[in-house]
Amino acid sequence: MKQDNLIIEKEYLTKEEFLEKNKALLKQHTMPIDENTEYISGCLGNKEDVKKANFPGVYVIIENNHVIYIGSALPNGRTIKVRFSEHLHGHPSHTKIIPYLIETRGISKEEAKRLIRTFEFIAFKYISLEYSLINNTPGLINSSGNYK
Repeated sequence: MKQDNLIIEKEYLTKEEFLEKNKALLKQHTMPIDENTEYISGCLGNKEDVKKANFPGVYVIIENNHVIYIGSALPNGRTIKVRFSEHLHGHPSHTKIIPYLIETRGISKEEAKRLIRTFEFIAFKYISLEYSLINNTPGLINSSGNYK
């Protein structure tokens, strides 16, 4: 079943459901971005939004208000901002989203790169949270270590 750009093949959580379902986990495992901010959010195609994610941690990618991917940037010099750049440019060894879009939508790599710029994100300052969130979120592209 197709809904706008998102192909609904599995159960997806909305952004609000994801935040509610993982509230305790997030509270226990994340560090505030600053004294008033638990996480940042924005659009992958907005350079100012992406610039704010210049820290290591865990991020969630959202299409049409559905959580489709959870990833991390380890504290080895790569930040979430760098990971977003890898996703946006379809870096072959660091992203599953572009190949997933090409295969499931039947679109070109350039179309997939344009589409991913419309996706939203949420970024948290923490590392080991990724696998707990993946296990707690149905319908992800990377739920089983690959996009199928």
